[in-house]
Amino acid sequence: MKNLLLFSCLLFSLSFKAQGNLQFNQVLHLEITCCTASAFSVPVGKVWKIEGSMAYSNNYPTRITAINGNPMEAYLTGYTHLNYGILPITLPYWLPANTQVSFNTGNTIGHKGYVSIIEFNVIP
Repeated sequence: MKNLLLFSCLLFSLSFKAQGNLQFNQVLHLEITCCTASAFSVPVGKVWKIEGSMAYSNNYPTRITAINGNPMEAYLTGYTHLNYGILPITLPYWLPANTQVSFNTGNTIGHKGYVSIIEFNVIP
């Protein structure tokens, strides 16, 4: 009976199809400048894994300001801005193909931030 149950579970699990395997493509080091959002698109057939970020100042960390045109305010550094209730994104953070993402940093011209991303190819 136990073997029959295990065999049934195996057959059932084989009926599912994965979306694809991931293959390392490249490391991206995006430069973000103040004071307008820098927009980037995840290419077709790719997936981005945001690994971390750096900012000019801890007071103005690098943050995501929109995903697919939907405004948001989420810090990438683990910094929590309690005055505004803005919480950090837990990294790594994955973005699927065709995602439009906007980043911003600082509050003064000249402030720069960086976002480190690993890009993967989606292999069907």
